[in-house]
Amino acid sequence: MNSTVERILQKHKDEGLEYPFEFTPDHVSYKLADYYRIADIKDANVHVLRKTFGSLLIQKKLADIFMISKLLGHSSVRVTESHYVELLKEN
Repeated sequence: MNSTVERILQKHKDEGLEYPFEFTPDHVSYKLADYYRIADIKDANVHVLRKTFGSLLIQKKLADIFMISKLLGHSSVRVTESHYVELLKEN
């Protein structure tokens, strides 16, 4: 590393940042929208990705409902069940 990089990393550390590059939800949404546009994908957003993630976990039986709820950051398993009730019945 050169001295400029070391100085920048030290500044981030001094400011209490855990990582040198912080990603906010807005930043992630903006970048995803850009990638969707490049790939010519219509009607996609972070919510669609999240729903797809949960659905695939259920369909492929990759995790139980408790783990899925935790991974999705739901406040309770009941919230997860309410969002995926039809898939849960099928699987």
